[in-house]
Amino acid sequence: TPSITNTPSMPSDLLDEFETTITPNPEAVFSFIQFARQLDENLQPINPATEFENPIVKIYGAFSYNNMTASVQWSALWYRQGELVYYESSSWAGSTGGYGYTDWEPESNQWLPGVYEVQIFVGDQWKSSGFFTVSGIPPTPSTTPSPTVSFTPSNTPTRTRTMVPTATKWPTSTTTQTSTPTPTRTPRALPTD
Repeated sequence: TPSITNTPSMPSDLLDEFETTITPNPEAVFSFIQFARQLDENLQPINPATEFENPIVKIYGAFSYNNMTASVQWSALWYRQGELVYYESSSWAGSTGGYGYTDWEPESNQWLPGVYEVQIFVGDQWKSSGFFTVSGIPPTPSTTPSPTVSFTPSNTPTRTRTMVPTATKWPTSTTTQTSTPTPTRTPRALPTD
């Protein structure tokens, strides 16, 4: 019995937001998506996983790609339990081949437990998908009280002291006498014949 596979499709309301009309290269390919909390300087996932425990700050979906066309529209759709929770869509600024990623960094309390799927599209053509699971209860958002301005009338006048200049005496000249030694003659013996 053949199994039915549903090919992901781009939601029509997102198609209306496309910025570019450049035709995608039908030969464009994307690898499977690897998920991690961090990427290295070469855009490779550090400790890739398919399950993440709360608390979570950010998840990266890293991939390799080839045969991309400059400025073509590309999109990454993030689903949780089949419901779209985040997406990014823009014109392609990368090269024709290499490594790339998509990432999501919501408030940490939005990383709800469940199965997440990320779908990559070039134009409206689906290219790749990946799945990961989030477990554990997300942290409760901490409320920060917002400052309130309150005006309190004050009936007490406040005085400010002003400094009054004081008279300064000019420097006086002082004569200082110093004694300078005067050369004295030392008697010399006169030569005798």
